[in-house]
Amino acid sequence: MVKQKTNKKIMENNILESIRKQLFEINNLSSDDRYFYLSQYVGSVLNDILKLIKLADNKEKKQIYKSRYDGLYLTLDKEVWSAKNAFNKAKKKNARPIRINEYNTILKNAIQQINFELSSLMSNDDYH
Repeated sequence: MVKQKTNKKIMENNILESIRKQLFEINNLSSDDRYFYLSQYVGSVLNDILKLIKLADNKEKKQIYKSRYDGLYLTLDKEVWSAKNAFNKAKKKNARPIRINEYNTILKNAIQQINFELSSLMSNDDYH
């Protein structure tokens, strides 16, 4: 029983480390990138959080993970897809500079919202 809990803790820490790495990649995204990767990273983080929900051994942890999942999913639906649409407009041939500036702002806002949604998950010492 103790070994199983230890294995779960190791798996949980590995998943959290994976989320940290993806968050680092998200923060390094630039409006100059040729392709829009933000939605793929967020989808991957959502899958990792689902794994954490399945691994959670008490209701408190499950609730924390579920609330982070719900918040990040809403961010995907709102800010990330807005950034994707702005990206598509900005990358069109002969796009006006205002659209490119608009995309920069929307992308920054989406990344800030993702950081906000994951900050409690990444900063909680109980889960490291």
